[in-house]
Amino acid sequence: MKKLAVILAGLMLTAGLTACGSKEETESAAAAAESSSNAAVETASTNSAAAAETDTGVPTVKELIQKVTEAGTGLKSFAMDSTIDENVTMTIDGEQQTQNISMKTKQEMVKEPFAIYQEVTSNLPDDQGGGTIKQYITQDGIYSQVNGSWMKLPDESAAPILEQMKNAGSPEQQFKQFESIADKAEVTDQGDVYLLKANLSGNGVKELAKSFLLQNEGANEQTEQLLEQMDIKSLDMSYTVDKKTYYPVDINVNMEMGMTVEEQEVSMIMKMAGKVSKANEIGSIEIPAEVTGAAE
Repeated sequence: MKKLAVILAGLMLTAGLTACGSKEETESAAAAAESSSNAAVETASTNSAAAAETDTGVPTVKELIQKVTEAGTGLKSFAMDSTIDENVTMTIDGEQQTQNISMKTKQEMVKEPFAIYQEVTSNLPDDQGGGTIKQYITQDGIYSQVNGSWMKLPDESAAPILEQMKNAGSPEQQFKQFESIADKAEVTDQGDVYLLKANLSGNGVKELAKSFLLQNEGANEQTEQLLEQMDIKSLDMSYTVDKKTYYPVDINVNMEMGMTVEEQEVSMIMKMAGKVSKANEIGSIEIPAEVTGAAE
């Protein structure tokens, strides 16, 4: 039960990064969004949608996706603080056992040259990855501090992790998910930000939830098998976007799910809340000499 909770928490945390963009993928997504938008205009019988935006000042779901995607090419660095809370209940021989898991992450990211510094704190026992873990993820290597000691991940193990973390920084991977459910999503004006949200349940929600969790290409076979067994009961997603820059501000994802593991019923409520800040304020992230020296 704990292993499943930790896997899902890690997937949600990584997926949260995708709200903040990498240049190569956002450029292609912007072109695709523009092509899709043009096609819609050509086939429309009137320009009522455009007129509606002019009247209200609020973009449609597809228009906001396009603008956020285009703006992502200009976001060179950012910070993100996130919290993931999980309530896991397992029924064994008619008796319920409940565990609450919390994970907090403070992270800074620079795209060129790609580098991440993060601190992850959870309430799990130390032998299960609990406590606080500090980490540098850069092209010069991946260094982690666990239980007060720094260690360097072997280069052959670090390379695929570095690549998947780079691929995780693409805003359309999150925002483009709303394209398939545009009729169920909505954009509202919330003062200095636009709020994009969707509340989903019933048929189709499982595939969308899996897509959200597995958009990181590094997901392994074990993780996919776990997710395949899950019954996603509801998925609520909301994002706020700065009106001036079209950079993400807040990210919230709530899921309710259940599954059967070895004839035991497991239910889980998971909530992720992330806040993006320091847009283009971080110059570089370098691994301190005391870290590299301690890891040798």
